[in-house]
Amino acid sequence: MSAFDRPAYANTLPVDQLALAVGIHLMEQYSGLPFANARKARSLSASNERRAKEILSGGLASGVSIAAIAKHCSLSRSHFIRAFRETTGCTPHRWLVLQRVERARELMLNSPLSLAEIALVCGFADQSHFTRAFVQIVGLSPGKWRRGSIV
Repeated sequence: MSAFDRPAYANTLPVDQLALAVGIHLMEQYSGLPFANARKARSLSASNERRAKEILSGGLASGVSIAAIAKHCSLSRSHFIRAFRETTGCTPHRWLVLQRVERARELMLNSPLSLAEIALVCGFADQSHFTRAFVQIVGLSPGKWRRGSIV
């Protein structure tokens, strides 16, 4: 919801992935073609995995689209997402959120920045977005985690 409040800072990855998933579902369910049987899980090549992670990591604080990353890897959007998930175990958006949380943990340990500043530096829309993602991944709020890590 915070992305709607601040569209200039919104990340397009979740929207791209959702639109693609809906499109694939509609094609599989209503086209009459055997997409599900024809689909094969394939991994990204080592160079494409490295390239995709570099692009995603470079965009920790800014938005990057699935289409742009897939183009750099010379793959279609749908094939890229499936291959990325097969290779890493998570979607590109989830991988990016995990990287942002990891970067935030480093900053909480090694910098005097406030949690709101850390949230913005790591690419979260605001502190509440950061807190929701952090709690989901780590299991503690950023404040509690930081206080527990300082001791």
